[in-house]
Amino acid sequence: MKRNPRVLIVSLDPFNWGNATGITLSNLFKGWDKDAIAQVYMSNVEPEKDVCTNYFKLSPKTVPFDYYVRKFLSSGGNNVSGAPAAVTLTANDRSLKNKLHLNFRALADFSPIFFSKDLFRWIKEFNPDVIYCTLGNARMLDMATSIATAIKKPIVPHFMDDWPATLYTQQELFGFARKIFDRR
Repeated sequence: MKRNPRVLIVSLDPFNWGNATGITLSNLFKGWDKDAIAQVYMSNVEPEKDVCTNYFKLSPKTVPFDYYVRKFLSSGGNNVSGAPAAVTLTANDRSLKNKLHLNFRALADFSPIFFSKDLFRWIKEFNPDVIYCTLGNARMLDMATSIATAIKKPIVPHFMDDWPATLYTQQELFGFARKIFDRR
């Protein structure tokens, strides 16, 4: 009896039927031996168990810069006086807000990633033959590459669209984000 290769999937979203990545992964791996598939993911989407039952959800603190910026931004805007705050954004404000968002995203994507020992114990126990990654940004590329290097396994990249051509094209970090990405 032929067995499926043991595949470790590294992606933002887990297997699910509610978003494009989850649906694509679910359709690709439906029917795969469940004991030959495992997934590392980051999002807060709840994984479905019909395709894969072996998951490792990364802590938000895996990328500390992203975690603390999100925490800081989510705590901001508290109206201490209790009076409703009227805010009107002009086109320039929206443009500035968008530019700040793009720059913070780029900084988060290129900031250090810290994997737990528990993750590597879990991966070692699963013992994949290959790492499959949907990529999508520099952070996912770095995560897959770091894991592959640590466990000495090849990566199978899945390019779901033309994201390499469209990523960091808005002069994020004064154009350095694109230059850094192109060198990878």
